Parts: sequence; structure tokens; C-alpha cells
Amino acid sequence: MSRPVTTTNEFGKVLQAAGAPEGPSPGWAELHAGWRSRRPPAALVLAGVLGALTPLALAALAVLVVARAVTSDAGLFPRVLVPVLLVGILLGLAALCLRGVLRAVHLGDTRGLRFPSRVAGIVCVPVAGFLVFWTQVRGNPVEASMAAPFAFLALTLLPVPLLAAPAVRRWPTEVLLRRGPTVRSGWEVWAFLQARPHRCGQVLALPPGGAEPVADAERTGAVLRGACPRCGQPYAVTFADAPPDERAAPDDPLALGARGSRGSGLGGGDWQHLATTLAVPEELDVAAAGTAALGTALAHGAVSVQATAELLALVPPHRRSVPSWRLAGHPLPLAQSTRELTRTVLQRQAGERRARVEQVHAELVRRGAAPPDLPW
Repeated sequence: MSRPVTTTNEFGKVLQAAGAPEGPSPGWAELHAGWRSRRPPAALVLAGVLGALTPLALAALAVLVVARAVTSDAGLFPRVLVPVLLVGILLGLAALCLRGVLRAVHLGDTRGLRFPSRVAGIVCVPVAGFLVFWTQVRGNPVEASMAAPFAFLALTLLPVPLLAAPAVRRWPTEVLLRRGPTVRSGWEVWAFLQARPHRCGQVLALPPGGAEPVADAERTGAVLRGACPRCGQPYAVTFADAPPDERAAPDDPLALGARGSRGSGLGGGDWQHLATTLAVPEELDVAAAGTAALGTALAHGAVSVQATAELLALVPPHRRSVPSWRLAGHPLPLAQSTRELTRTVLQRQAGERRARVEQVHAELVRRGAAPPDLPW
């Protein structure tokens, strides 16, 4: 099966060819906790410091562009539109480079430290060709400023030799389970896969034998490996085991983990997606449906109820809806927070979804196919 096209603009193609860092950047609290738990090798820390020079240089260049635009006597287009476009590109590249540094130091994803040099190398090839034409064919003099792109390339290459150190090469396996969420039950693994499909849109499923148990230097967990059935690209999703006091009871098939605990890696967008798609369908005839269908509706509905409760917990006391910055994870329409993620609507939906789950549960209890109590 052919590989899906993930971008259509030329700038996006350059980033894709250079291997732009994928996945979220770890937050400062997560970085601090990881540093206290297990410090990265000194060579990797030094590589991270050297790698941080690139986003700083890009940010400084963006400031210089703004300063020159402000003091320029040119017209509106060169003073405003061109600098805005250029500053946006520079700051976007700086953010990607910084993400690569943080992911390398915390998660061991050292590809992020190679990304700036790849971008600079791609840019320097046409620049070198143009300079040869400009100086050798057109006969223009060689100027010192012509070395600036190649000096930037040298700057981006500073951390690369350090990545060959043995301790740096071992680091990704030592912190393997930092790359995935901390889960407390099999249902949380399933819910995470439902909310975070593969990049081509395919929802991944656990194999019949389950995920492969793994352990790193910090904790135990599992990794799900395979090839996407839709696009054929390989994938690897890791899950870290939660502490024993937060894990779900093994005899409770509906449990999502300890009540009120956090760490599943799911954001507000994920919870909204799960709450909506897994709710007990309104068209389901509880009395006439088969036992297997009711069991699935009960399990999915329980996830939907808890997902709705997690959404309600994201509404601050002084606000009426879930803030947009908490809608991480599964993408949602921009206007959805104002329509469906208000406290009033979520409270109403929570009651309706709980009532439907209780109807399904009562029917299964009557048939002797469910435990007498629900997990709330």
C-alpha cells in the first residue's frame, strides 16, 4: 500500500525530509521529575546545551529581522508582510529545534538533535550553487557575509559528534518507557489507542497476545509494535505501568484505574473524543440487544462516563468551560469548547450517559452476565 501524503507545501516537505521532531515536548515539571529520577549522561547534557544554541540563534535572527523592518524606509509590503512571514518561519524552526533538544535529553530521542543540521544542510546546497554562480559566472566579488549560512551549518553540527558516545547511545533504552503514558489498566491502554490513532488515521488495536512486556532502568511496562494495517508503516507505542497503589483491580473489567488519579497521557481533546464516541448509543434497544452487544456497550459506556468526569475536572472553578489550552491530544473543532465543553453541558451529558450505562448494567445483571456493582 502506498505511503500517505502527510504534507503538500514545500516548507513542510523540507521539514519532513529533515526528520522534524514528532510528538509533544516534555514540560518543565516532567523534565525536573525525570532529572531527579535518573540524570542523563554528561555527554548528552552537553549536546543539549550545544543544541540549544541553534534555537537561540534563530530567535536572535528573528529579533534582528523585526528591528530592521521597524527602522526601514521601504514600503508596506517589505516592512510588514515579508518580515512577518520570515519571523514566523524562524520562530517555528526555533520551536522545533528546542522540542528536539528537550526530547533528546528527557526521552532519548536523539534524532531531534540532528534535525537542525539536516535542515541547514538542505538549505546550504542551493545557497552554495547560487554563490558559485554569483561569484564565478557573474564575476561578483566574494563577501564575508556569504559564509553566514555555512557558519550556521557548523553551529548546528556541534552536538552531533557527542551523540556517538556509548552512554548517549544507551540512554534511549534506559528511559524507553518515558515515551508513552503511564497506564493503570488494560482499558486505559485501549482508550489511549482509541484516542490517538496512527498518523494516517487508523485506530491501532492490541494484538491477541497483548503488548510485549519491557522494562527500562526506571520501571516496567509494555510496548506495542507492528505495521499499520492501513498505510503499512511501522509503529511502536510504549506504556509504563502505574505504581501498585494506583492500578485498577484485576477482577474489575470496567476499571480505568484509581479514582481521581492522573497520568494516562490523555488530554481534554482525547477525553472529549472518548466521551462522545464511546457513549451508549441512543438507538440501542437495551431489552432486545444481545448479551455480547450489551457487554460492549457497558464497557464503552463506563469509559465514556469517566471521560466526561475527566472533562469536568478540567473546568477551572472561575471559568464556565474547558480552556482551549487544556484540549490537548485528539484534535477538536476550534468552536467546540464554546458549544459542548461548558460546565452546564458536561454536567447534563454526564447524567445522561450515566443513566444509559445503568440501564445497560441493570439488564445484564438481570441476565446474570454482569457484576452487581458499577465502578462508581
